[in-house]
Amino acid sequence: MAKKIELALLALATASALCGQSERVVATGLLQPQKLTLTPGGNLLVTESGAELHSGRVSLVTRSGSRRSLIEGLPSVTSAEGEASGPTGIAMRGRTLYVAIGGGDAEAAGPRPGTALFNDKGTSSPLFSSVLVFETEADVDNITGSFRLDAARIAALALGDTVELDEGSGIKARVSVLVNFADGVPDANRIYRFANPWGIALSADGATLWVADASRDLVWQVDTRTGRARLAAALAPGRNPTPVGPPVIDSVPTAVRQCGDELLVSQLTGFPFLRGAASIHSIQPDRTVRPYIANLSTVTDLACSGSGDCS
Repeated sequence: MAKKIELALLALATASALCGQSERVVATGLLQPQKLTLTPGGNLLVTESGAELHSGRVSLVTRSGSRRSLIEGLPSVTSAEGEASGPTGIAMRGRTLYVAIGGGDAEAAGPRPGTALFNDKGTSSPLFSSVLVFETEADVDNITGSFRLDAARIAALALGDTVELDEGSGIKARVSVLVNFADGVPDANRIYRFANPWGIALSADGATLWVADASRDLVWQVDTRTGRARLAAALAPGRNPTPVGPPVIDSVPTAVRQCGDELLVSQLTGFPFLRGAASIHSIQPDRTVRPYIANLSTVTDLACSGSGDCS
């Protein structure tokens, strides 16, 4: 994963480059930023996976580059791979905000390279590999304080309760768990394969949240009213043409966007991270997966305009 602000601004910088525009640093000092989205007021919401326990947050970055915390205390930790894992994907509709939480420290290295087991010390949060919903009483651009989750509220959310937060000036937010994916499932080759929801997007009507699971190579379709999740597509691994690493390369879907009646899904690809091995795929309404753009490298996000161009 890219470091610091570079990752949070990658999608904007790439879009600017494709459109012949120059990119610039908007903000610094973020904690391992992962994904971002625009607010109605033209500001940015950025998810940050802090390396310290429960240091995950969602920041609002203004157009002038100032940062303030909108949400703090989100599940976050350093994973077995030594990377910060916490808040990842983000999507918003009106005053409803969806925040995906990555796999955290549920996974530990297995007995052989390329295998994984459950962490024998247990996971540090029951909300890793989930999507949280924040329903705020005011538009996010007008919220000046910070909503903060604590251990008691996290425990209540894990039991299916809805909790209420106050950001300090009387504005409240109702928080619930939309979906909590299984941390790990048995896998014939890896012993266990662990979840890592990393990219999310809403359908045009807000009825569906699409979730790209970067570790299980899946795209989920989640009903935003019921939380019911069903498989939208599984992305097949690619062949590894080199003697380095495993014989196949994981797809590692990083972002998903609905464009018309199809979904576009970007790939990071797994080790050994070959140049030109990544792609953007199209998922059709009948769930078939087709190539869309090939010969890319380490794609972490994408955007889609109504006209499909840079306008």
